[in-house]
Amino acid sequence: MFRYPIHDARGVSLEYSEEDLALVSKMAFDFHLYHLTLNDLHMNLVIRGNDGLMSYAQFHDLFRELGSTKRDDVKLAAIFKSFDRTESGYCDVAELTCGLSILCQG
Repeated sequence: MFRYPIHDARGVSLEYSEEDLALVSKMAFDFHLYHLTLNDLHMNLVIRGNDGLMSYAQFHDLFRELGSTKRDDVKLAAIFKSFDRTESGYCDVAELTCGLSILCQG
């Protein structure tokens, strides 16, 4: 199990198993995320988000443009849900950028 702190508050972190990381790594390769700079990744998220937040629909649309297919929907939903700490249906773009950067390029 891998744990990535994402907030100053004690105990707030993302946790991933080796299987989760392998899945994200494969998706990052399949969607060419390794070729995006941190700035490019962030700008792609900012452009599609609203006021620093990104909905699942916006996240899904971004990955569709990057080459995801219907069979990837369950995986995309799981990744998005892991960043939606408040279960509001939205993720903070900065946290999403950092998290995807760590997972995909870290």
